[in-house]
Amino acid sequence: MDRKAYSLEKGHQRPVYKPKDIHCPGCGAGLSVKDEHAELVVCDYCGSHLAVTAVEQKVLGKGPADRQEFPLQLGDSFRRKGHRYEIIARMAFIEDGDLTEMTRQYLLYNPRAGTCWLDEYDDHYSLSHATHVMPESDPFAKNRGQTLNTHDGLQWVAEESGTCELIYVDGALPWIAKIGDRVAYADYSEKSGSGKQYQAQKTENELEFSIGRTLDIEFVRRATGCPELGKTGSSKGFVDAAVKRRFYMTVMAAAVLLAVINGVLLGFVLTRGKDVFSQRFSAAQLNDEVLSKPFRVESNIVKIVARAAPRLKNEWMAVDVAIVGDQETVLHVYDADMSYYQGYEGGERWTEGSQNQSTYIRVPRPGTYRLLLHAVSARGNANRADETAHGVQVRVIDGARMPHFFIGATVIALLILILSIGSFSKWKTGDD
Repeated sequence: MDRKAYSLEKGHQRPVYKPKDIHCPGCGAGLSVKDEHAELVVCDYCGSHLAVTAVEQKVLGKGPADRQEFPLQLGDSFRRKGHRYEIIARMAFIEDGDLTEMTRQYLLYNPRAGTCWLDEYDDHYSLSHATHVMPESDPFAKNRGQTLNTHDGLQWVAEESGTCELIYVDGALPWIAKIGDRVAYADYSEKSGSGKQYQAQKTENELEFSIGRTLDIEFVRRATGCPELGKTGSSKGFVDAAVKRRFYMTVMAAAVLLAVINGVLLGFVLTRGKDVFSQRFSAAQLNDEVLSKPFRVESNIVKIVARAAPRLKNEWMAVDVAIVGDQETVLHVYDADMSYYQGYEGGERWTEGSQNQSTYIRVPRPGTYRLLLHAVSARGNANRADETAHGVQVRVIDGARMPHFFIGATVIALLILILSIGSFSKWKTGDD
């Protein structure tokens, strides 16, 4: 046997597929079917839907009278990885009966490279092909933002899910599709943000999976040779679910980190300073103005802490404090007001107010100072008091640091965290 004559060690090219010609039973027009696997063909002339799997073609019914607008036409080219694909079928889907929210699908066919789908929604394009990679759990049971694992080791973030309705089809499809068919779908984006997409589609008796990726509009224009694609001005910016989820997670992590850092700095600032004065004043002393012992400070900022003694019980106390410098000069006056209330309501204990009050004071220069105090107090909701039944314990801390900046930064960080959690929760439930 001459092995060379039979080319046993050589590869073989796939035989050239010859498009088959059929005639529409509805109008008699000649049609050419390029996809050898086609089961449904829509007549370009009368719109009849033809089943072409049998020896003789059978008319299934008429398509819709109104043709939908498609930016790409049957027979248009799409070039990818050195292959020329041809658009052999088009489909249009809507959700909730809204024609303005239409998804257009184009079946791309190459006799050697097979078929793939070009999807367009609001001028955003993606390319996908069928896959046998199965999910590890039910893809239709995930809410937006949740993750799904597939058996190839990848993790996907749920984008959206729902049910769409087929309202238009033309060209040739490798299955039978009827106007009004409803398809449940679940879309996912690859968690790393690579742009890959994974989709599950379910009809009454079939479950299919596809994998693809988003396409840059400039790439689509070059691939189709249509420079006007995506220039309607209605397109909105598109961010896939994986990128959106990462954004929320980054914001929340940054807010938590900022809150922790500022909390630590706030705790550090609150413990700064040195006690240079402590004195307890009785109620009798406070009913008249009383002058404290002298104390010396070496910085420009002091923290004065006043605490009711004995403790307030459903009472309020107003303490007037003045800082007195050299030669009995009053340098600063402020109110150290305190109140504390408690009780039971609905079987639970509640409290309100505080037993102490602190204030940061800026003094003009290091030196020796004294405090001048006067106070009144009253029980319950009394609007006026002429004397006090409580004394007060006063401390002066030298070299204290004002915590206002760190308090404000911590509050802002917590607000950002709360808002981002709320926004993330709304986004997961589909409320953009």
